[in-house]
Amino acid sequence: MRLRFCPSCGGKLPPQTEGIRFCPFCGENVARFAETERENEQDHANGLGEKTEILAEKYYTVVLKSCGNKERLAKRLSEVLRRGLTATRMAVDMVPCVIMYKSKACDIETVIRILEDENLYYTVIRGNFDFSVSIENIIPGFFDLDEQLQLTLRNTPAALWLGEQVRLVVPEVLAEDRLGSLVVTDRSLYVFPDSAGERRTEWFTIPYAHLAEVVNHREQSGELELIYKEYNREEWLRIDNGEQLEKVYEQIRRGLLR
Repeated sequence: MRLRFCPSCGGKLPPQTEGIRFCPFCGENVARFAETERENEQDHANGLGEKTEILAEKYYTVVLKSCGNKERLAKRLSEVLRRGLTATRMAVDMVPCVIMYKSKACDIETVIRILEDENLYYTVIRGNFDFSVSIENIIPGFFDLDEQLQLTLRNTPAALWLGEQVRLVVPEVLAEDRLGSLVVTDRSLYVFPDSAGERRTEWFTIPYAHLAEVVNHREQSGELELIYKEYNREEWLRIDNGEQLEKVYEQIRRGLLR
């Protein structure tokens, strides 16, 4: 089996992946990921597909989406993961990345406790998943977006969307006094500030799990006030399109009820 993307960091692998043991971007052993996929495919080929799906309930993948103190996080994770400090540090530097791949529930608990303690955003995927889905199939109405926004989204790491369902895209939003675009998922908001002339795609994430409340100021200012659980911090999003503002508001409210 040839992997198109590294399951650890989401980097696009060279065409000759079958002869590559380590990801050229993060140093992760991609050979072991490919072996796991081969085993799953063999189970299906042997008529064990139904059994495999049942067993898949016991396996989980953890995707790290944000990072605070990288050095401290790498040290803590390297103490519980089956990889050295250098490999862990490289993975953390590549956030978003897969921290654990198809591991047992008991094995991911320690990692999740660390991520929670560091107040980081992550997603957990249960069972099998396809990490090579194209961006066109991830973003609804992708080809209706302008070319610059399409390019921005194409340049985001593949791991960024793992474990989430994209609900809608708002092409124009004002956040942190910067114009940009907004991608709304079932778990978080991704704000992409306008970056004309910049070669690297930038974004910041607002996970619903980190919010305490959302207030709709549509009538007064056409803004959403996002109130965080900690630090008395607030975020303001201005969306001039009233219909899109209401959709974003409703999606955030649903996310807060999860």
